[in-house]
Amino acid sequence: DEHWPHATREIERGAVLVACAGVAGVVLQVPRGNLEAVHPRPLALEAIRRLLRARDYGAAYREARRQRIDLNFLCDYDSSAFLQDAQRFVEQVADPDMLNVFITSLASENVAQTAYIAPEELVKQQTKQPQQPSPNTTAAATSPEEQQGVIKDTSNKKSVTAICERLRAALEQANEGNKYLLCILTTYAVSEPPQLAQALRTAQALASEAERRDALEYLGFLCDIDKLVNVALATYDLSLVRAVAALSQKDPREYRPFFDKLEATPVPYRHYLIDAHLQDYPQALEHLVECGPERHEEAMALVKHHKLYKQALRLFTREEDQLEVRR
Repeated sequence: DEHWPHATREIERGAVLVACAGVAGVVLQVPRGNLEAVHPRPLALEAIRRLLRARDYGAAYREARRQRIDLNFLCDYDSSAFLQDAQRFVEQVADPDMLNVFITSLASENVAQTAYIAPEELVKQQTKQPQQPSPNTTAAATSPEEQQGVIKDTSNKKSVTAICERLRAALEQANEGNKYLLCILTTYAVSEPPQLAQALRTAQALASEAERRDALEYLGFLCDIDKLVNVALATYDLSLVRAVAALSQKDPREYRPFFDKLEATPVPYRHYLIDAHLQDYPQALEHLVECGPERHEEAMALVKHHKLYKQALRLFTREEDQLEVRR
């Protein structure tokens, strides 16, 4: 079936089913006399469904890995139950590397409704007929979006961020001796959008210098290092910025002068320079206004160049400054 391609597989003509092997295996006898053991995908999926219904996440994880089934199926089959059982999932899988493999594989597609849809669900979708509007139904009975036909079916999507948050809470609760530190960092990196600032703060808060270095190196492996440097800059923590920049392949002579200039500059003008470097001009204007009257002309130039008139009217309290903005 084109809608359920994993339900079929090619076998030798004349093969006969002679036995079952385990929970998802069958034995075939081919005309040449050979016995072949195979694991049909529908049987493997049904075995995993039974394990998930029994809340045996450890066995379901191992079976999914063995059968090369997308690990998203573990959280997509019954998403509400999985979110409630996040602590149980962490306890049963236990191994940090296995948990990391699962977290990094998370995607927004709901594979339980697409690639691995159950046969009964597929039949329901194929036989479901769109409801025809009643002749007596008025246009006012439907929303503007429905009238324009822009309502979209979101049942095939899931919130990766919500799953990461639940897993992170469970991991932090079980994180004795920083056993699950890398898993926690991965939940920040995989979230949509990535929560790299929180990941960097978590790494920076570690007590051991070696642990901080290892955590930052791991984040550099997960993310683009230049993007990570910019996120570190947005925290205004120059020691963190230098530690992250040291992981890049750039020559230190490329970034050291800029960092030295920032360290020699007092706050809040330092924050303005960072915001301007990151092209966050509304935030840069706020920090420039905090610098006081001596930076007034520079602030007005920033307002005019980037058309920050609304922000300027909110930030400038003196009437003469507001009149200057309005001109």
